[in-house]
Amino acid sequence: MKMLPAGMVNGHPASELFSGYKKISQPVYADSLEVLVQYYREKLQTLEAVLESLNVLENSREISCLCREVTRTKKALREIFKKK
Repeated sequence: MKMLPAGMVNGHPASELFSGYKKISQPVYADSLEVLVQYYREKLQTLEAVLESLNVLENSREISCLCREVTRTKKALREIFKKK
C-alpha cells in the first residue's frame, strides 16, 4: 500500500478539491441569513462529496480534517437557524 503525504488526496493536493470556495474556516460575510444558509449547505454538499471519494486506510488524516470541518459547518448552520 502506497502512503501519500499529508494534504494529498488521490495524488492531488487536497486544496484542489475545494476550488471555488474560500479557505476552510474563513469567515463568511453575507447580506442576509438566506445567503449564509445557502453557502453552508453548498459547502456541506461539497465536503460530503469529497468524503465519499476517500479511502479510510489511505486518507485518514484528510478524513478527520474534513469531518471536523463538517462539524463546524453544521454548528454554523445551527447558529443561523437560532437567529431566524
